[in-house]
Amino acid sequence: MFADVSGSSALYKRVGNEQAKAIIDEAVHFMTAITIVNEGTVVKTIGDEIMARFNEGYQACEAAVAIQRRCVREPHLKDLGIRIGIAYGDVLITHNDVFGDRVNDAACVAHIARANQIVITQSVVDSLGSSLKRDCQMFDRINIKGETEHTLIYRLEWENSGKDNRATMVMPIHDLASFVE
Repeated sequence: MFADVSGSSALYKRVGNEQAKAIIDEAVHFMTAITIVNEGTVVKTIGDEIMARFNEGYQACEAAVAIQRRCVREPHLKDLGIRIGIAYGDVLITHNDVFGDRVNDAACVAHIARANQIVITQSVVDSLGSSLKRDCQMFDRINIKGETEHTLIYRLEWENSGKDNRATMVMPIHDLASFVE
């Protein structure tokens, strides 16, 4: 999982260096704490971003949802957004880092996510139980770096907005055909 503070450059300009740094440090601190509470390990922090690993896909998703909910609850963090990307599968773990295709996939989908979004790969969806799967919406088909085939990615819906987000969903062609008939 990669969780990145979005809007930090604008924050520095708006409130100044010291206050912006304090707000971003707080965000990184609570993302770290939520990761640990959800049985994850923070591999490293990279500026205003954390890289974490979990044993199970649902743990990463639950941590990501908790991070997003915490960010919108805090009045001084509302102008920031957290972009989160998650992939699931085998990785190479060393004493202080994690490497492999799934790490690259998580970084890729984190960069696709917009502020306040959680974007996940098919491998994550496949690892989830039915309750979390219901919150996954097809989002796009992309070429992940190094792959020749398009990969389906999903958005993990964490807000109870009641909105219909189909405008930003990718639908399989057979689903589209039923609308035409």
